[in-house]
Amino acid sequence: MSEITVQVSDRERQLLDERARECGMTSEQFAHLTIASAIESEDGDFEQIKEYLFEKYEDLYRRLA
Repeated sequence: MSEITVQVSDRERQLLDERARECGMTSEQFAHLTIASAIESEDGDFEQIKEYLFEKYEDLYRRLA
């Protein structure tokens, strides 16, 4: 199995930990499940998720540029 490192903000880590705890998982298990779900989703589902994320973070990306 390969390993990947992803940087997240403190707030994102807090939310990840909370969601994982609610599901009875570790943060690593929850992140893996979430990524696997996104990768295995239908192309249409992925496009919807991608568009949502781009819209959500568009302003943040603009401010960081």
